[in-house]
Amino acid sequence: MIITAIIVIIIVILVTQPERDYKKTNYYNTTHNPYQKVRSDLGLFGEYMCYKYLMDYEKTGARFLFNTYIPRENDTTEVDVIMIHSTGLYMLESKNYSGWIFGTDTNQYWTQTLPQGNKSIKEKFLNPVKQNETHIKYLKKLLGEGVPFYSIVVFSERCTFKSLTVKQDADYKVIQRNYLRRTIDEIASRPPILTSEQIESIYNQLYPYTQVTETVKQEHIQHIKQRINQQQNVQPITVPVVNAPVTESSVTSEPIPFTEEPTDFFCPDCGAAIILKTAQGGENVGKQFYYCTNYPKCTYVKERI
Repeated sequence: MIITAIIVIIIVILVTQPERDYKKTNYYNTTHNPYQKVRSDLGLFGEYMCYKYLMDYEKTGARFLFNTYIPRENDTTEVDVIMIHSTGLYMLESKNYSGWIFGTDTNQYWTQTLPQGNKSIKEKFLNPVKQNETHIKYLKKLLGEGVPFYSIVVFSERCTFKSLTVKQDADYKVIQRNYLRRTIDEIASRPPILTSEQIESIYNQLYPYTQVTETVKQEHIQHIKQRINQQQNVQPITVPVVNAPVTESSVTSEPIPFTEEPTDFFCPDCGAAIILKTAQGGENVGKQFYYCTNYPKCTYVKERI
């Protein structure tokens, strides 16, 4: 009987330990999100996991902010995770996705491809690189140009970068979460720029933007939906099926200017977004062509009939 009771106590301790550890973190103190809510919400759990990879930086004076609603014209832009460190501000855009990921720097949307039986389904999502560029733009308006910013887009370890064409430099990264600590360690090894007093000042300035009302959060979601609807307000076009796409040489042999507009289509070869280009000069002036945004890695091109 005593042994059974001891076993039960040990099991209870082991089961409840993660939640007790969670409630000791600054993530919980800042967001007040219940543990079960975080565990059941992929987005929140991804943000929390980013923090867990980096929480040791708090021992050396770093401060963290979560779900920061930065004001912009007529609405807000939300930053998932901000780490304020002596070397600057690290802007983490968390994408806790699985499946195959397709995208480029210039795409308005990226694509997530997920298996579904013998087929696959494709989901579009906003280009996270552009999202972080927007976050940084409006934070600079609040904090000024003197603070270094580092853009880090963090995907889950469960996904595969199937076709991702993104420039990578010292201040601009798209990575999977298991590379997060290594990536931050490399950047954070630079000479310090911010003092502990400046870190605290920035934290105090931004903290109120993490404690917004539910009304502000819902308005933020509605504004995002409205912008997406406006950007996608292009009438669907039926593309004729042909055996093979036309080649670049069959379109034009000389560089000519094009205008571009987004479409609701995806490349049948690589899954990236398709744009519609209209020739503004040359022998094909006025003609329209569907181009894969993953060019030149993917050369899919088809004339609109």
